[in-house]
Amino acid sequence: GREEPFENFFQNAHMISLFSIEQEYFYEAAKLGAQNMNLFDALHLITAIENRGDIFLTNDKKIKSDIIPILQLSNI
Repeated sequence: GREEPFENFFQNAHMISLFSIEQEYFYEAAKLGAQNMNLFDALHLITAIENRGDIFLTNDKKIKSDIIPILQLSNI
């Protein structure tokens, strides 16, 4: 079914890192949020950038970045 590609992706969990959200990220996220981005998406993106993520994984086609490559779940 539709869930198979996601299950396959997450079976390679060693490719995924989880990071804590630092307080200073909220200020940066607010600036991004003011540029027509959901505040929670902006916080997610800033956290990935600040922690030097290799890619940003999302379902949201509106999220754009010149700093980190964006990978749409629908493309995997």
